[in-house]
Amino acid sequence: MNSYVVNLYPVPNDGFAGEALDVTSAAAASFTGPFDPKTSCVMVSVMHGDMYVTFDGTLPSATNGIYIKAHYINYWSKEAARVARMIAVSGQTAHVRIVQFTY
Repeated sequence: MNSYVVNLYPVPNDGFAGEALDVTSAAAASFTGPFDPKTSCVMVSVMHGDMYVTFDGTLPSATNGIYIKAHYINYWSKEAARVARMIAVSGQTAHVRIVQFTY
C-alpha cells in the first residue's frame, strides 16, 4: 500500500516576524508581539544565560517555576508562549527568541 504523508515538520509562519527578548533578573519578561491566528506552535531558543519560567501567571523565581539552562531549543504551544513569564538566574541575562510555526 502506498501513502503520501505531508506536514511531518512545522512550517515557518511567514506572516509574522519572530521576537527576541533579553531576560534579566530585575523583572519578569513576557512575549509582547501578537501571535498570528495561523500559528500553532513556536520554537523557543534560550542562549547565554539560564532562566526560570512559569505558565500559570505567577512570578518565576528560584523556588517557583521551571529551570531552563542556556542553549535550550524546543517547541512550545502558542498558548504556552503567550502566557509564559520569564526571569533570569541572578547575575545572568538570557537571550530568548521565538519563531512562529504552523502545521
